Amino acid sequence: MYGKSPNLIFYGKPTLRTFEYTKTTVKKLYNDCEISTFYMLGDNPDTDILGGNRSGMETILVKTGVYNDLNKDNYIGEEKQAKFIVEDFREAIELIAEK
Repeated sequence: MYGKSPNLIFYGKPTLRTFEYTKTTVKKLYNDCEISTFYMLGDNPDTDILGGNRSGMETILVKTGVYNDLNKDNYIGEEKQAKFIVEDFREAIELIAEK
């Protein structure tokens, strides 16, 4: 209409900027701690797991919320596959504590 292309900036998951901002902020808040591993816990492979994998986080898919076993065949593709799959948030926290 105006002969110009809009300058669009996307935010939110799975945009890499969102995950990198989170990691940077946590490092600033806890600068006296050495953080070697970041975990992304999520119920949605299309946003949570995809973004976590792209930003180098350890990904944990929880089978709650958006997750649906009936749709698990749609979560194919290396970027959408979580490193770990657990039943719920508590199990995810227990897994992290073991690590």
